[in-house]
Amino acid sequence: MKINNIKFNFLNWKFILSIVISIVFSYYAFQEFELSKIIKVLIDIQYSYILLAAILLIFSVYIRALRWQSFFSEIKPSTYDLFGSQMIGYFGNNTLPLRAGEFLKCIFLSNTYKVPKSIIFGTVLLERFLDFMSILIIALVSIFFISINFFDQSFRISLIVMIFLLSITFILIYKFKFRYNGHNRFLEIMLNIIKGFRSLKIKQFFLILIYTLLIWFIYIVVVYAAQYSMNMNLTYNDVIIILIISSLALSIPSAPANIGAFEYSVVFSMELLGYYSNAIEFAIILHLVSFIPYTILGGLFFIYYNYTLIDEK
Repeated sequence: MKINNIKFNFLNWKFILSIVISIVFSYYAFQEFELSKIIKVLIDIQYSYILLAAILLIFSVYIRALRWQSFFSEIKPSTYDLFGSQMIGYFGNNTLPLRAGEFLKCIFLSNTYKVPKSIIFGTVLLERFLDFMSILIIALVSIFFISINFFDQSFRISLIVMIFLLSITFILIYKFKFRYNGHNRFLEIMLNIIKGFRSLKIKQFFLILIYTLLIWFIYIVVVYAAQYSMNMNLTYNDVIIILIISSLALSIPSAPANIGAFEYSVVFSMELLGYYSNAIEFAIILHLVSFIPYTILGGLFFIYYNYTLIDEK
């Protein structure tokens, strides 16, 4: 079957590449890691804030389901199915490399509603484009309000590493995903994104804007809750910087759950802001806050729907 060939190639070089990228990030992220310190943090941490953060993240998935629903015109998936699909996607991202969960949720909805996967994938592209634009806007606005020492040597080195790896990411995406049969698939995808937005009604635009603002507000509160659980004193500007950089790190093709890449992005952010103490511990806690509930709940949805990873013809 064709899917088997894809999986074979995937495991031969893409999987290895994702592991190498995670190892590189992990090397820099975990240099100050001490097992005794993380154990002490886990003992002393205020779990009420962690529970609050986990609940808010699950609620944000529900909001994402509502926003995702706004992109559909030909079919009207239920909010429950969209929520379950989102959770299965997160489960896939946390257990498979290269964010394969994005494809899992497309296949799930396609099989559930008997529609072409291209239609589902088109709505996912709209979502991802909207997320990227949200991060970009937040970052551009933050430049005018946040003071950062751009001449710090550690910042410059870390920035070079991140730009290099992000560049590799986009080159690989363009070469292996956006080019086929002599056609420029990247241009085709961008045109489809524009077409998708043009098909939306004014009411849908308004709802999508509200949902997007609410999602990012929840993410900000989650970072606040995580730092309160460790009795840290991050400012609003600090939280925004951490959120922006860690969100960008999620686009890097790495090992399952973005292990290494996510931790490095948080450590890099913390050190950039002058917080050298407990940087890696905070990164681990912030990662676990999303990893545990997403993986458990997503796994339950995966089992409940008796989902299959093999797309049989």
